[in-house]
Amino acid sequence: MAAERTIAWTHDVSLAPALARFFVSNVGSTYISAGEVTDGRALDFAHWVPDLEAGMEGELVAALSGTVPVRVATVLRGDVVVGVALVHWVADARVPHAVLDDVVVGATERGQGTGHTLVEFIEAEARLAGLQTLFLESGLGNTRAHAFFERCGFRPCSIQMAKRL
Repeated sequence: MAAERTIAWTHDVSLAPALARFFVSNVGSTYISAGEVTDGRALDFAHWVPDLEAGMEGELVAALSGTVPVRVATVLRGDVVVGVALVHWVADARVPHAVLDDVVVGATERGQGTGHTLVEFIEAEARLAGLQTLFLESGLGNTRAHAFFERCGFRPCSIQMAKRL
């Protein structure tokens, strides 16, 4: 029998290297959106930076240590990470909201309800905190994720465009 999934906010900075490895191992180039380019994770809309794992580890250390307003939710099956989400929490805005910066589910967990349970956890926590909206951005070619988020109740609300200079 497979171990049960445990979902929780994570604050343990020592997990940053493992979470960064998990992220890099479970995202392809279709995952890349404008956020990955502007945050320096990707060279362009098709290529990750060569040192993505190190950069992600730095982002995760900042989030896990509380130096940035990003929360990290993990899904564990036993003691193995099978899902992670980075959520930018904006409770003090005119319209309190959160942004799902990243939702990554391990390849073997996809289609098993892990992502849905992770998003439901984040939604419930956001509601409890009085947030009004949950936003996300997804790479244009990430059609499987788009279908997943639509099944979770998300709807397109804008189009983001870019022009290389």
